[in-house]
Amino acid sequence: MITIILISIIGIFLYIGPHLDQVLIRIPLIGYFYEKYLRTITYYRVDQQCMYQEAVHESVMQVLDELVKVQGIQPMSEFERRPVFRDLLQGQGSNGHR
Repeated sequence: MITIILISIIGIFLYIGPHLDQVLIRIPLIGYFYEKYLRTITYYRVDQQCMYQEAVHESVMQVLDELVKVQGIQPMSEFERRPVFRDLLQGQGSNGHR
């Protein structure tokens, strides 16, 4: 009986493995403490977030450029095309911790 339970738990962890972080965050009470005290900000996580935001920004700019060209509107200036990064680390204090 204990062997079956242990094998089941190991199987669940192997199945969830790559997504364990997201699973723990979604558990109501455990997720709060996990995210607040155990989940640290890493260079990898920040780099991944920056790359994602850059890709989305470039995609939006390409669509806007096409719309501007088709409708004959004046293109945006370089200043207007710059991304806004003030919400990059939303919800985090000045030292990078939540």
